[in-house]
Amino acid sequence: MTGFSGQWLQLREAADHRSRCGFDRELAMIAASPLHIVDLGCGTGSNLRFLTRKFTHAQHWVCIDNDAELLATLRQQTDPDAGYSLETIRMNLAADITTLLDRCCADPQTLVTGSALLDLVSASWIDAVASTCARSHLPAWFALTYNGRMELSPGHPEDKKLAALVNAHQLNDKGFGPALGPQASAYAREAFLRHGYDVTEAASDWQLDSRDGELLRQLIDGWLHATRDHSGDQSLFNEWYTQRLAQITAGALSVRVGHSDLLAIAPNASGNRQSNLSSIDSVDAEGKSGARKS
Repeated sequence: MTGFSGQWLQLREAADHRSRCGFDRELAMIAASPLHIVDLGCGTGSNLRFLTRKFTHAQHWVCIDNDAELLATLRQQTDPDAGYSLETIRMNLAADITTLLDRCCADPQTLVTGSALLDLVSASWIDAVASTCARSHLPAWFALTYNGRMELSPGHPEDKKLAALVNAHQLNDKGFGPALGPQASAYAREAFLRHGYDVTEAASDWQLDSRDGELLRQLIDGWLHATRDHSGDQSLFNEWYTQRLAQITAGALSVRVGHSDLLAIAPNASGNRQSNLSSIDSVDAEGKSGARKS
């Protein structure tokens, strides 16, 4: 799996957290008792830090990533009095996701989760996750999946061309086979629906502005490198890039990057959890998020 630096993950965390839709009512039902949480591609623990605020019962987290440095940072940042237990596993998620989930999800009160992950993976990987979750009737929540939408204000004549090249670059193999990129959330929805799951989606778009100057700089850097890598033309978008940097410096650029959150609940989940969830109206959230994945 293509890695991301700890610096980038730290830089984007505030935008991630303010953008996520939350699924508060649904998650309250899932976490009505002690919970075992398996976090795929955990990085430095942003998903953990977001979700632990929502759960009042005891939690055991199994955080999995292939980057030893990111896992070490996660452990260093964990508060020993935080009210949850933590296990970290260094493993390549692309190797055998079915065996990994079977090993880590023996507890029937398991939530399978991941953040900013699905657009990096292949169709077969999502199929394997959905079928493995379905075998044990486990809920799954995947947050901040990039969906291909990029809106910049003020606009520029080359914005659409740049977006098309960035989205084409998203389909490159990130270690899991050909990535689904902007189609990942829609594919995951269908994969879980095929197993009879109730699936709720909500927007979690980044909306970046003058408060996000360094994040915006790194984001447009990532977009520029992605377009040049995909096209092979190292001279692309020079004027666009210079203008965007000047706008960031002046606090005059705002960017919206589309993401989706997806929560999948098995129709015959154990106990009262599913019957309670089935009575909850679907969330219709308007979010605000984006991400560099190149």
